[in-house]
Amino acid sequence: ACYRFVQTQIKYIDMENGINAIIPRQCEKVLKNGLGDCKDMATLLTALYRHFGFEAYSAISRTNNKEDVFDFPSLGLANHTICALRLADQWHFLDATEDACLFGDPSIQTLGTEVFLVGFDGDPFLKVDDHPRSRSYAELNYVLGEDMNLQLELRSFGKMNHFLYHTKLKEKNPSETIQSVLEQISGLKWEMGEVIIHDTSSTVKAVATMNSSMYSKMGKKNLYNLQFLPNPNILSALFQNSRFPLFDGEVSINLDFGGEVRSDFSNRGADGLELIQTDSELLMKCSLRKEINEKTFKESDLVKEWETLIKQPLLIGYE
Repeated sequence: ACYRFVQTQIKYIDMENGINAIIPRQCEKVLKNGLGDCKDMATLLTALYRHFGFEAYSAISRTNNKEDVFDFPSLGLANHTICALRLADQWHFLDATEDACLFGDPSIQTLGTEVFLVGFDGDPFLKVDDHPRSRSYAELNYVLGEDMNLQLELRSFGKMNHFLYHTKLKEKNPSETIQSVLEQISGLKWEMGEVIIHDTSSTVKAVATMNSSMYSKMGKKNLYNLQFLPNPNILSALFQNSRFPLFDGEVSINLDFGGEVRSDFSNRGADGLELIQTDSELLMKCSLRKEINEKTFKESDLVKEWETLIKQPLLIGYE
């Protein structure tokens, strides 16, 4: 309750000047104004936990985009502050500035970093987990119906639900934002259906019509262009709200085009990419493992194989 209160009721401001760039504001002032920077929010959250008898500390840290600058937190170089809470001898690193972050999961910007506990009677340096504790995955199920209507059901869980939950918190009309993103990554015009968004999981349904340039009829067979499927870079940006994956996650894409799969994808696959082919469906699973460096992610075998895969037409037979 304390974490959710600070996360939702205090507005994060990411820039400070003067003395408050170094010293956090008093908790009473933060509560009155309803806003604060990372130091203010961490200090308030720590104070709330201590008020209710929990062991908590403000913890200075770096964000993982500063990895090349320094590899440990220090007063001179730290650029972030979070709250470290100990429950049953387990540390929880809580960053209330990330409004869609789940309790118990490190924030995207602190994954894999090190923190310094202020006022802790012991070794003040602790390592933050480099992956979320909750399972994070997303599913995209495409079903082709009559008149070339492509039905999409998108389901996301854990940190892979970050984008959708963030959209719900920040946008007046989440459906319009989600529709715009779907159209940008697929090139299709989507009509939104049911949209259910929660903090830990969400479901989005939409329908689009495949235009004539995306398929070719050959008697009782159709040849489909799969380039409406987003590649792993875009999937990462969409679900994790990040430019590249900073934690373990999985994306499954299932294609059901209502006929018999005649294409042979059995010889395709790469480390992190699994293909499961049945008579009527094609299932593609991407494992987005922790890769801090954007360049290596873009050049990975997974991305190269995915880009090659979606350029291969899908042949479906209809009897």
